[in-house]
Parts: sequence; C-alpha cells; structure tokens
Amino acid sequence: MKNEKGQALITVLLVSLIFTVLGLTIVAASINSNQRTGVRIDDIELTAEATRTLNEAIAIFSSKVYNDIDLSEPNLLNGDLDNKLLAKIKAELEDKYSTNLLIEDITATKDYGSIDRTKYLTRIFRFSYTNQNTDGAEITKTVSRVVYLAPTPSFLKYAIGSGPEGEVYLNGAAEIVGDLFGGTIYTDDKALFTDLYGRRNTETLLPRILPSSENIGGSVFYRNEKENSLTLSEDVDKYFDEPKPTIVKDTADFINVNFENTLAQIFNEITGSNNFVGSDFTSSFSISNVVDELSQDSSVEEIDYCEETSPIGAQTAKAYIYNSNIIQGDNCNPFLKNSWFIINGDLQIPKDTEIPGNIIVTGDLIIQGNEFDNTLSNNETETEEDDNIYFNSTIYVMGKTSITNTNIKRLNSDPSSKLILLTKGKLSIYRINEFSSSKNIEPLDAFFYTDTEAELYGVASLFEINGGLFANKKLTVNAIRQNSFSIRTDDIKSVIEPVTVQKSNDSRFYVEHDRSVLLDPNRLNSLPRVDRYQLLYDQVIVKNGSVNN
Repeated sequence: MKNEKGQALITVLLVSLIFTVLGLTIVAASINSNQRTGVRIDDIELTAEATRTLNEAIAIFSSKVYNDIDLSEPNLLNGDLDNKLLAKIKAELEDKYSTNLLIEDITATKDYGSIDRTKYLTRIFRFSYTNQNTDGAEITKTVSRVVYLAPTPSFLKYAIGSGPEGEVYLNGAAEIVGDLFGGTIYTDDKALFTDLYGRRNTETLLPRILPSSENIGGSVFYRNEKENSLTLSEDVDKYFDEPKPTIVKDTADFINVNFENTLAQIFNEITGSNNFVGSDFTSSFSISNVVDELSQDSSVEEIDYCEETSPIGAQTAKAYIYNSNIIQGDNCNPFLKNSWFIINGDLQIPKDTEIPGNIIVTGDLIIQGNEFDNTLSNNETETEEDDNIYFNSTIYVMGKTSITNTNIKRLNSDPSSKLILLTKGKLSIYRINEFSSSKNIEPLDAFFYTDTEAELYGVASLFEINGGLFANKKLTVNAIRQNSFSIRTDDIKSVIEPVTVQKSNDSRFYVEHDRSVLLDPNRLNSLPRVDRYQLLYDQVIVKNGSVNN
C-alpha cells in the first residue's frame, strides 16, 4: 500500500514536471515568436519608410531638374551642367537628408554604356537611402533606385500612344508590353478591317497591357475624360483584358517633338553656324529654301545620281543634297559616319537596301517591298514576307510616310541598330506579314512617330514591333488574336476564328517597348532636340546592411 502511494506521488510529480516543461517551452516559443514578429514588423516598417523617403528625394530632384535646367543653354557640355546645375541640386538634397542619402553619378560607368559627359547630355544617377532601427535590434535597410535624365521627347518612353491632346483607339486585341499614353483613350472588343466586301468589323477580345521582363511598364496614362473613354471612375474590366493594368490620370509635363527646332539645330551643326532657327520654318521660309541655302555651303556636296563615281568618299562632307527620288540598292552608299543624307523631294526605298545613316526627306517617304506574287518550286505561292530593308538610322520626313509589304530589320544584326522614323504627315503601315503565321515572323525593329495620324490593322496583317508607335493627334489600332489563317482570301471575315478560339491565340498586333534607344550614345545626337529633360526610373532595390556592404 505504501509502495502504491509512493508510485502515485512519483507519477504526479513526473506529470507536473512534464507540464511545467511544456509550459515553459510554450512561453519561450511565444516570447521568441513575439520577438520575431517584432523584428519582422521593424523590418517592414524600415523598408517602407526608407522607400517613401527615397521616392520623396527623387521627386524633389526630378522637379528641380525639369524646372531649373534649360538644355538649350550654351556651355552645358563645357562643365556648366555637371559643375553648376546638377552639383547644386545634388548638394541641396544631400544636405536636406544628411548622410542617409547618397547620390552617385554613374553616367560614365561601363554597366550603363560609358556615356561621355563631354559629348552628350544624358545623365544617370543612383539614389540610395539607408534607414536603421533605433531600438537596439540593429536592423539596417538600404533602398536604391537608378534615375535617368534623357534629353529626348516623351514619346520615346512609351510603347504606344498619342500626344496629351490626342486620341488613342484600341479596337480589339492588341498586346502592348510597356506603357500606354494618350490624351483620351478608347478601347473596344471589335476590330475593323477592309476586304473585298468593304469596311467591316469582327468580334474579338479587349487589348492587353503587360510589363516587360524587367517588370518595367504595364501601366496606362491618360489626360482627358470624355464620354465612353477611359477614366479612373470606370471599372478597368470594361477596357482591358487580363492581367488588368494600373490606370493613372497623368498630369506630368509632356515633352513634345519639335520638328522645326530639331532640323534647325541639325542644319546649324552641318554648316557650323547659327543661321537657322526653328521660327524660320514657316510658310514664307520653307525647308526647300533651307536646303537651297545649305547647297551653297562648302561642307555640303550635291549628288545628281548615285553610283561608284559619285563623291561619296569625301570625308570632309557632313551632309548631302540628293535630287533623285530613289535610293538604289547596288554599289551605292551615300552615307558617311555622323553625316546627314538630305533628300530634296520625295524618297522611295526599295527592298534589299541597307541604310546605315541618317536621312532628312523634304517630301514624302515610301518604303515598299513586293506583294506576294512569287511562285515557288512546288507551284505554290509564297506565304511569308521575304522583302527586307536594313536600317541603323534616324529619318525625318516633312511629308507623309507609307510602309508596305516589307520587313524592317537591324543592320548587320547589330543589337544596337534600329530605325527611328519621324514623319510630319500621316503614317501608313499596311500589308505587313499578310496572312502569315505568328510563329514565323521577325519583329519590325523601329520607333514610329507621326505628328498627325496613324491607323494600323493587325487582322490579316501581322505586326510585331520592337520599339514603339506614337501618333501625336490620333492613333487607331485594330487587332485580333489568331495564330494563322488556313487560306489567303478576299473574304477575311470567313477565316477569322471565333472568340472562344482566339482566347488561346497570339495577338496579330504586338508592340514591345525598347528603352535602350534613350541611352544609346551613338544615337543621341540624331534624336529630336528638346529643352527639358525627361526622367525615367528603374525599380526600387532593397538590401540589408549599409550601402557600402
């Protein structure tokens, strides 16, 4: 009986010990959990506060850069830009935020293109802000962001769009990788097309806006609210396909293209004078008058025809006046490094031509391949676009521009080469990869800009643009989602697949923004001239520890 009582006591004591240990363990775990939760909360709060402060500093910097720096001022490249203007803004910010804020000029670093600040106005800065916990937990967070100051017009930072007072009509299932900008934006799930039976429409899907692989872009910016147009108050489902983009009512300054001022500056550089100013380009002083005056300059050589005996090898010439209306593809290279090829009149560029330099066209521009009219060895007609024109050029056209039945490709497969085409008049691009399969085409490596209107059809045609597309007054895009067509036909509607099938297909109008053109040192001097910087921003990067770790 005594033994049983002893065993019961031991059992009770053992159970009590077990529960005591379990209780202490639970308490300890709870304390550790609370500590970890506290650390995690501190971590999140530190990151949020650092990011908020960093973006505040960048916003102040951006405002001062835009308002205080006039890029038309002389002597900027002689040190005024870096040693006076930017140095002053940088010092004010670092004084305001003490040692927590670090602003590094990384313009000339290899990772960012080794841009020569004595030749170009582009500047690149890395902003870093470090925040440290003060309650003894020793948590440190550094957030950083790269800011680009680009002396270029605003349209180059968008994949697609119109000017602040312009209109964008996305009829159907266009796919856009990057940002969309427009004064007023309209979308629809019906796409227009024209065939033998006239102008008709077809049911399809809404457009899609996506960020790039670097998670840059994927937003929609608009200025004006009109009936049936995109507004913040409307459900985004009404306007765009999945994934739904961020919608922003934009009030930022928009830097427009100024054709006249840009060409005046180019002509001044050609002649080494200041004779030409943007206001000269009026009805009483036309570009033809300017060309006539240029032709009298000793640095400009006039070419009556294009052949091996023409004076294209004269290294002293900076520009050419060329009076023919066609660029030949054989044994003819009228371009010198850093020169401008000036066409006084209209210009037609046929297939299989290589254009390695910059052009100014006083009339209209036609870039044209052949229609599908070749018969293959098996007596079938060709079904893929095989007419190519190769560019590494910036082209200004004072008239209208038409591009048809051709591929626009990089010159010599150089990844940095591209066509930047700016036309004062209407832009027409049509019959591109007509009835082709979406798996067998190459992109048009180009930025297209028109001061007026552009209308494009990705229905029977198939567009894939690596660059951008912008119409200052009105841009209209029609598109469906369809990988291929079984036959070529004059009755396009008869071969368009139903919407249920289109959902799993690719868009026949695809634009992916290429922001590298904004920072390419070899192209900066040929881009449109502006008097204010536009600013671009990379994603915020968060790191543990100090900026020097």
